[in-house]
Amino acid sequence: MLRNLPGLLVWMVGLSLFALPGIDSAGFHCAAWADEVTPEAVEKILETCREKNEVPALAAAIVRVGQPTVIAAVGVRKRGDETKVEPDDKFHLGSCTKAMTATLIAKLVEQGKLKWDTPLETVFADLGVEISPQLRPVTLAHLLAHQSTLEDLSLSEFRKLSTGDIKDQRLAVVKQALTQKSDKKPGESFKYANINYIVAGAIAEQATGKSWEELMEEEIFKPLQMTSAGQGPMATPGKVDQPWSHFGNGKPVEPGPFGDNPTVLGPAGRAHCSVGDWAKFATEHLVGEKGDGALLKPESYKLLHTPEFAVSYTRGGWGASDTPWGKGLMHDGSNTLNYSTALLLPEKGVAILVACNQGDTEKHGAVACTEARKALANLVLGTKD
Repeated sequence: MLRNLPGLLVWMVGLSLFALPGIDSAGFHCAAWADEVTPEAVEKILETCREKNEVPALAAAIVRVGQPTVIAAVGVRKRGDETKVEPDDKFHLGSCTKAMTATLIAKLVEQGKLKWDTPLETVFADLGVEISPQLRPVTLAHLLAHQSTLEDLSLSEFRKLSTGDIKDQRLAVVKQALTQKSDKKPGESFKYANINYIVAGAIAEQATGKSWEELMEEEIFKPLQMTSAGQGPMATPGKVDQPWSHFGNGKPVEPGPFGDNPTVLGPAGRAHCSVGDWAKFATEHLVGEKGDGALLKPESYKLLHTPEFAVSYTRGGWGASDTPWGKGLMHDGSNTLNYSTALLLPEKGVAILVACNQGDTEKHGAVACTEARKALANLVLGTKD
């Protein structure tokens, strides 16, 4: 049974390594060993991690601003089927979707359709529910940084609410969520919960009259030319035209309604795309603070990347931490049937993205992705264990 997983945060990169210096023409302290970062070298690393952890497929993209993105994929689309994955195949991002939702919210703020500091009691004044006292002052900043005090509904509750018009689904979740009571105060207690992003998505829908899915397509995917991006299972039911998802035990999962999180969870973790298209989004965040972003102003990117509460989770859907190479932005994602991990190093102009079509948050997909991320970081940054 698919269960709702909030996605694992990576607070620190598990490497005690140091980067070698260098500066490229864009002003980034660039990576060394550029000649070694080839698709063949990446494939070799991925295949080692894939075989060791017994997963069907792994894919990765390495971004170095000012240089071509390096993309590779190894393995098969479906265990028991010989169809090999292709570099442009789609992989599920799980909770790495959250950074995309946060970017969408920031764009709507820049457009004047939303405000960061509008409280829930104002946003949902006409919803017809009595909002619990501790939730009345909650803002988008609280929601996106998981500082609202909200706690997730059960998977069965999410599924029960995932019927009918998608905007109505999210409003139904909001109505139920806003009655939650807590003795904790917004901004003073970190509680990672998908429901925060569902509520944020519902706020965007209320402000625009469009579904979160429509807004993502119009405001994020199309401007960045992420043509492979979509929602839900990657493959067509009955076909092996894209990677299939797999349970942690390796069993393939038929694409369909039960092949992913319920639709209401979209803003928190239902996006998929090729790692190449994911790299376009990562690149946007790497160059954004320098004024070269296509979606947002530099000050918006800085806001999305900077922790503002006691826990270093930003309103941008990133875990922020110091790494051996400087400031890092990180997130892992899983719907228990797939796994993904992202590491962005804005000061270096480097991003490492890895995705797998098998779940399990303690082994298999999780370990394959994080081991590959570490090995690729060694390759890209010119440091060795």
